[in-house]
Amino acid sequence: MGTKSRFVHAISAVILATGFVGAIADPAAAYPLCDQPDPPLACEAPTDPPPPPPPTGTGSPNVSLDSVTRQPGGLSVGGTGFDPNTGSGIQIQISIDGSTVGTLVTNPSTKAYSGILPARAGSQVCATAVNVGAGSSKTVCRAFTVRVNPFGSFDEVSSELLRMRVRVKGWLIDPDTANPISLYMYIDGRLAGAGLSSLYRPEVGTANPGYGSAHGFDLSVPADFGTHYVCLHGINVGAGDATALLGCKTVSLLKPALPKPTNLTATVVGTSVTLSWTDNAVDEEQYRISGVYGLRILPAHSGTGPMSYQIGGLVPGITYCASVVAYNSDHAEDPARVCFTGVGPDPWPY
Repeated sequence: MGTKSRFVHAISAVILATGFVGAIADPAAAYPLCDQPDPPLACEAPTDPPPPPPPTGTGSPNVSLDSVTRQPGGLSVGGTGFDPNTGSGIQIQISIDGSTVGTLVTNPSTKAYSGILPARAGSQVCATAVNVGAGSSKTVCRAFTVRVNPFGSFDEVSSELLRMRVRVKGWLIDPDTANPISLYMYIDGRLAGAGLSSLYRPEVGTANPGYGSAHGFDLSVPADFGTHYVCLHGINVGAGDATALLGCKTVSLLKPALPKPTNLTATVVGTSVTLSWTDNAVDEEQYRISGVYGLRILPAHSGTGPMSYQIGGLVPGITYCASVVAYNSDHAEDPARVCFTGVGPDPWPY
């Protein structure tokens, strides 16, 4: 190929590469260049740009569970969450012991979420950030006891002898409401009365934010003489059992004590003592002597008058105190007492 031909071919290649179609003596002379075994780069067909590289990292969301509190009507939760694959708010699923109770959406600007969702009994609360795009959902959990049944305190039980009543005090809250709730009082397994937990208890309100302080109770009901087993049940509102046991206590409602023994004396002879007294009761079930090697029970004495009882096995030099009481299961006890010291040889020598 001559010098002129090489020049023309080169100019044609430039035209093909740049798209310039200005004046040229023979433009068709350039086309045979693309038919050669090794055509210029200008003859290659255009190709699509390569795809962008994949994003770095997992692309999974982040989530926190910053606060969990029980409030009237539900469970209050709060925290933050975001997904690097979106600038919008993401869904946060809240579950209690593995069961979903609701879904919240994060604020796109602050990434925060909060709300009150239905409560169910459980001991662990979890928040799951639902994944968007690449990656997988993420869950965080907190140990938290979620109550649904009424709770409180059975503070005390007492007897009112003159009024023939049993009295109970305490406080009671249902976690599903800030209002006072009812309670039932059972004596020896039978329903004896009902009341409302509406008295002012400021310390209860302080310990249970959101529920107020009107949750105390002071209830008394009629009862017979004797020892009784008293149980209190809170009446549930909302989710949970129909009633919840608050607690049980024992109380005795006793008649006044029988007349107290008088003239109680102790006569020690060797290793024995003889207790003597005057019986002033007429309706005792038995006499009881305690304080010297356990409890001794004597049959009821007919009428009134002098009584005595001998106890052996005293240790020389040891001081003993004995109590003597006229006993009746429906009455309080008012014992007489006397102290004495053993004399004579040791009944249990080594």
